[in-house]
Amino acid sequence: MKDRLILITGANGSTGAYLARHYLEKGSGLILLYHKRTDRLEALMTDPGVFAEACDLLDDDRLKEVYQEAVDFFGKEPDSLVHTASVRSSDALSLEETDHDIWTEVFSTNIYSFTNILRLMLLGMKESGFGRVVLMGSDVTSKGLARGTAYAASKAAMVNLIRSLALENPDKDLRFNAISPGPVETKLEEDYQGDYLEFRREYFAKYLRDNPSKRLCSVSEIAELCDLMLSENIHNLNGQEVTL
Repeated sequence: MKDRLILITGANGSTGAYLARHYLEKGSGLILLYHKRTDRLEALMTDPGVFAEACDLLDDDRLKEVYQEAVDFFGKEPDSLVHTASVRSSDALSLEETDHDIWTEVFSTNIYSFTNILRLMLLGMKESGFGRVVLMGSDVTSKGLARGTAYAASKAAMVNLIRSLALENPDKDLRFNAISPGPVETKLEEDYQGDYLEFRREYFAKYLRDNPSKRLCSVSEIAELCDLMLSENIHNLNGQEVTL
């Protein structure tokens, strides 16, 4: 990955921050977009190969501004996108109990944050003739999620967008793929609290009971798959979802 320029959204999340460290060690330049927190990124933010900035991906004007700042910083556009940013259904209720506004916010936030950054990056990728997009999906795209309908539906829509993008761009070296893990090893207390923390604990426990390996997904295994999907050598791996 040396000399590549990779944009990572949701960069302060546990997966995003791990991938940022992983690709910085491999010699890639990094554009790291985060929402508010920087606790997992602070050790990286002073590196000369890193451009890190807070950005609401739903604010199209702000996103364009930050993107141009990053392009000016590196003197070129990013060739790869790793999209890990997402919001979950914090109410943890069944569909008939769910507040309409919360459901709409979760679904639209996840879809539009992804499409907004894609619109910015696709033009540059097409002009250069090369690009890689890796979406961090979820195993709920195939399993569904009780008490998380908005999140599950949005992730399924995002994965289908990946498939559509592969069909729309057949004549360039552009590849679009998704990694859809189950629960990922993390300290839940760092990101969740209250009733939703208990919901996540129950969800993780059920996954451990049902998963043949009896293990949660590891960020290192996600990084292995991401390496493959970002590789310059892949050709037929396109428009695909790999579920862990």
